Amino acid sequence: WEIYKPPERRLYGYYVLPIVHGSRFVGRIDPKLDRTNKTMIINSLLLEENRLGNKSVHELAVAVRRFLQFHNASRIEIMRTKPKGLRNVLSSELNLTARVCP
Repeated sequence: WEIYKPPERRLYGYYVLPIVHGSRFVGRIDPKLDRTNKTMIINSLLLEENRLGNKSVHELAVAVRRFLQFHNASRIEIMRTKPKGLRNVLSSELNLTARVCP
């Protein structure tokens, strides 16, 4: 949680949450919900591994889709990912109205 740090001292984001798979810590996500537009803004999605297989991407997409449904969001904007190519692959896998930001 870097909510109490000044912006210039934040490494991962304002309200960063852990991503756990089984018993393993696999990454961090910094989401923000725009309720008016039903859009989930992913400020950052940072995974510990630099390479992901198709199965891992699919499982991540399923989890993100559930996260969107829980928050009643029908759109997603992905701002920053690590690894960099994850943004495009995940947007494609989600098969939603997605906007991928440069």
